[in-house]
Amino acid sequence: MSKPDEWMDLQVKIFLRWVNQRLALRSMKVENLKGFAPGEPLVALMEILSEKPCPFKMKTGNLQRMQMLDNCSNALKFITTTCGIKNTCSAENLVDGEPKSVLGLLWAIMSTYLKFQDDDDGPALSVKDSLMMWFKNQMTDPALAESIKDVTKSFHNGLVVAATVEKFRPQLIDVGSMDAKEGPANLKKAFDAATAFFGLEQYLTPAEMVKLDEKCMIVFLSEFFYGIAAQRKVRISCHSCPSFFFFLGFANVGGTCWDVGRRPSMHNQSQRSYIRFYEPLWQAASLQRAQLQLPADDLPSRTRGLQRLFELLVPIR
Repeated sequence: MSKPDEWMDLQVKIFLRWVNQRLALRSMKVENLKGFAPGEPLVALMEILSEKPCPFKMKTGNLQRMQMLDNCSNALKFITTTCGIKNTCSAENLVDGEPKSVLGLLWAIMSTYLKFQDDDDGPALSVKDSLMMWFKNQMTDPALAESIKDVTKSFHNGLVVAATVEKFRPQLIDVGSMDAKEGPANLKKAFDAATAFFGLEQYLTPAEMVKLDEKCMIVFLSEFFYGIAAQRKVRISCHSCPSFFFFLGFANVGGTCWDVGRRPSMHNQSQRSYIRFYEPLWQAASLQRAQLQLPADDLPSRTRGLQRLFELLVPIR
């Protein structure tokens, strides 16, 4: 396989993965670039991202080419007029799955909705600059922060991503023991630590990661930002709801009265309703229970009790 073909395959793989993660909310999936031909997947993606309905009626069923072109034309109008995204992709490009045009459209969408800073964090930066700034802010070593000059080569030796994970979970990885010359080994260790921390899916090998261009690297590195942000929200929520135990009556604030051999009964409807109020925590517990198993000295005892509550109650949902 030639280098251009390999680069194209990696970009398609990364971009479609990002798209399908969003389309999963509609139980939809795009298998390849021609998967946007009916127009509906593109409209669904934009409705999810923009939280706005498409004002155009889409044709459904077994579509002919002219109907697909009509749907894709409406989808592109929706993107341009309602969502305010400029693009040069045509309806014909979408129906034919023309790689350069479709990937360009997907990047325009992703670069609009990838956010790495809050609105009150000062002047708006580009998606690239804001991601670089976020990684720099995670570095405890000034020299390592200074080494971040771009979103490609600066990450190839693995030290930046490893240091990012180490800041939040130092027990998972030791950057001090790493040699900058051992890039592939460092990246593998960083990926493994990120998987243990926030559930990073290792769909790229270290050898593949160092081949990525700037756009693909931004999408890939965004998983560290969003994965760590999700874990921090779980942690904050765990700290902030000790009254949860009193309401349920399953544990005291000390978190010491668990009978680990049985799960508590849930006959009280109000208790069930209260639990569902904590839906984000339920999802974190059911999808990433391993990440909630923190050392005993890492959280106050009431939070360990809450972790145990999730372990016992997740199966009854």
